[in-house]
Amino acid sequence: MLSGVVLWAIIPALTLGCQGAHGPAQERPSESHIRRLIQRLGSDSLEERNQVAQRLKSTGRPAVPFLKEAAESDDREVAARATHILRVIEIRGRLTERLLTLMPGVEERLARGDDHEWTRVFLEAGTVTFGGEIAERTVREDFMPLAERAFLGVRSDEEEGWVCSVIGERQLHHMTPQLMKLLREGSEDSQGRATQALGDLRVKEAVPDIVRLMKTIEHIAYTSTACYALCRMEKEAVLPSLLPVVKNRESWLRGYAIQVLAELGAKEAVPAIRDRLKDDDSSVLEAAVEALASLGAKEAAGDIAKLLEGEYVHVAVDAAQGLANLQAKEFIPQIAKWLDPRHPPYAQKEIGRALCTLGSPIGIEWWLERASRDDELDLEPLNAARRPDVWKRLKGKRIRSAGETGRKLGEIIAAQLGLKWDASGLGSAEEKPWRPGYTEVQPRGWAVRDLDLALSGVSSEGYEYVLESDRIRLLPRDKALAFWKDWWTREKGK
Repeated sequence: MLSGVVLWAIIPALTLGCQGAHGPAQERPSESHIRRLIQRLGSDSLEERNQVAQRLKSTGRPAVPFLKEAAESDDREVAARATHILRVIEIRGRLTERLLTLMPGVEERLARGDDHEWTRVFLEAGTVTFGGEIAERTVREDFMPLAERAFLGVRSDEEEGWVCSVIGERQLHHMTPQLMKLLREGSEDSQGRATQALGDLRVKEAVPDIVRLMKTIEHIAYTSTACYALCRMEKEAVLPSLLPVVKNRESWLRGYAIQVLAELGAKEAVPAIRDRLKDDDSSVLEAAVEALASLGAKEAAGDIAKLLEGEYVHVAVDAAQGLANLQAKEFIPQIAKWLDPRHPPYAQKEIGRALCTLGSPIGIEWWLERASRDDELDLEPLNAARRPDVWKRLKGKRIRSAGETGRKLGEIIAAQLGLKWDASGLGSAEEKPWRPGYTEVQPRGWAVRDLDLALSGVSSEGYEYVLESDRIRLLPRDKALAFWKDWWTREKGK
C-alpha cells in the first residue's frame, strides 16, 4: 500500500528523470509562476484547485522542486495535493508514451490507487480478456515500469495466473527473482504459475527446482506445466537434472522425463531411454519407443522390434509405429503379422499406417482398399510411401504455429517447410476449406515435429493433402483417392 508517510521513496527519484505531460515539449515556466500556482492549491474553490493541479501536472519536471517544498507544508491539504501531483508526475515519467496514449488518465489511476490498481492496469495492458484491443497494441517496454507493483498487488489466484502469464509472454526478465521466490515458497498452484512463466523466460537456473517439484507434487497439472517449461529450456541446462529421472521409481515420472528429453533432441539420453524398452510399464514403453524414433536412434530398432513378439496389442502397435518412423524396412514381415482381422480395428489401422509409411505393398493395398469403404480414413500415410525422401526430410522438422486462422495457416506451414501451398485443385476460392475456429497447433512458441498434426489444422473433413517435392497440394477426398489409386496402379506396373 502507498501512504503519505513514505513521502515516498519516489520523491528523490523525481529530480532524476521526470518528464512533462506527454506530448510536445512546452516552454519552461518561471519560478515565480510555479510558486503562484502552488499557492493556489489552497484555494477555497474546487474548480480552481483542479485547474491549478492540472497545470502543475502539465508543467512536469520544472515544478518538482517546488512541489517537494509544498509537500512539507504545515497546511495538510496543500501538502496532500502537492504530494499527489508529485506522484502523477513521477509515474507519468516512468510510463511509455505509447501506454499514456492507449490508456488516457492511467497515471492518475496509478497515483490514486494502491498496488492492486497497478495489477489491474497491468492486466488491461497485457490481456485481451481485461483490456480488449489495448493489449494487442502494447509492447514489452510498456510493461517494464508496471510489473513489480502489479506482482505485489495480486489479490486472487486468477490474477496471479494472469500476471505470471503476461510476465512470461512479454518476456519481462527483470521479474525472474520474484518468480523464483514464488517457485520456491508459494503454494502448489502458485508454483505451477511460476513454472510456466519461468519456462517462457527460459530461466535455466529454475531447472533443478522444477525437476524437484515434478518429483514432489504428484499432480498431473503441475507435471504437464513442468514439461512445458523444461521443453522451452536449453538442452544442456535440463540434462543433468532430468536424465536421472528416467530411472525414477515412479513410472509416470519416467515417461514424462523421456518425452521431454526427446522434445529437446537430447541424443545423449538415447542409452538411458533404450534401457527403458525393458520397462514393466506399457506407458513407459510407449514413451521410449516414440522418443527413440524421434531422436532417430536407428541402432535401437532391433530392441524395438522385440516388442512385436509380445502378446500385448497396444505395445506391438507402438513398436510398429516407432519402426515406421525410423524407416526400419527390414522389420516389415514382423509388423505385417499384426495386420490380422482378429485384432481390434484400431490396431489394424495403426499397423496398416506403419506398413504404409514403410512403403510396404501389403500396407498400401490394405490402406487403399479400406479407404474406399471408409470415408473417415485419411490418406496421409500414402505420402510417406510415394515421397519417402521428402517425408523423411520433413518428418523431423519443427513446425511452428503462428496463431493464424483461415487460409493463411496453410501458406505459413508450407513456407516453414520450404514448400509452396497449392489449393488450386479445389476450384474457386469460396470452395476452399478452412477451419475458422482453428488457432494454434500447439501453445505459443511450441513446435511440433509431426507434419500430419500440423496440417490437420488446415484440411477439414472431406479434403486430403498430397505431398510433392516442392509443394503441398490440397484436394477433395474423392479426387485424392482417385489420385492415389492411379499412382499405385502405375507403381505396380513398373
